[in-house]
Amino acid sequence: MFPAQAMEKRSLVRYRMKDALFAAIQVENSYSMANVVDLNSNGAGLHLAGKEKNLPEEVIMFDLLSQEKRIVLRSLLARVVYTRAANPHGNDGGDPPKRYGLQFVNLSALEKRMLDLVAKKYGLPE
Repeated sequence: MFPAQAMEKRSLVRYRMKDALFAAIQVENSYSMANVVDLNSNGAGLHLAGKEKNLPEEVIMFDLLSQEKRIVLRSLLARVVYTRAANPHGNDGGDPPKRYGLQFVNLSALEKRMLDLVAKKYGLPE
């Protein structure tokens, strides 16, 4: 049996992205692009390139974009709840991408339903 703190705390199914989905994150006066790794209506996992600015440990706003750069969902608010190097043992010599865990905040019922539909369209359940 695993210790209680090692157990998964998610209450919803997480969808790992099978199709490209991006997050355009508003940072200061510009945007940073990140790959969405997984998604559900409670939160998202992102990979942000190492050369990009670190995300602040506060609430951020971002848009979800398709591979064709079409807006899928706009102005989502989320709190950064987790961060680490995506591959701390990378061999490419550059800064490794960073993995971020986000928890959505202040979502309406419609936004939650839309996130569920987007997760099912672009991802596969884990």
